[in-house]
Amino acid sequence: MAKAPRLSTANEFGALIRVRCQGCRTRRHYRPLDLIAVFDNIPVLDLAPRFRCQKCSSAEFVQAEIWLPWPNEWPGLEIRELVRVDTVRRPVWKDVKM
Repeated sequence: MAKAPRLSTANEFGALIRVRCQGCRTRRHYRPLDLIAVFDNIPVLDLAPRFRCQKCSSAEFVQAEIWLPWPNEWPGLEIRELVRVDTVRRPVWKDVKM
């Protein structure tokens, strides 16, 4: 049985990751190395459940795939670039009887 391709495999071939929402027809393109920095080197098939559409807020209709654009598709292509990863510090409390 063949293994599902990982993000690093997509990066080796110079491909992009296309995430689309079938509900509102929104498409976003990501570089695999940016997604590796956020999610680690996971199989591309495991990406979709980790996304939520920013336009319609749905997670139900999101799909992710490896996409290698044709040379004529590169000019004007919009790619989402990772700027930084913020870490949220959240306190955890417990009640202690004295």
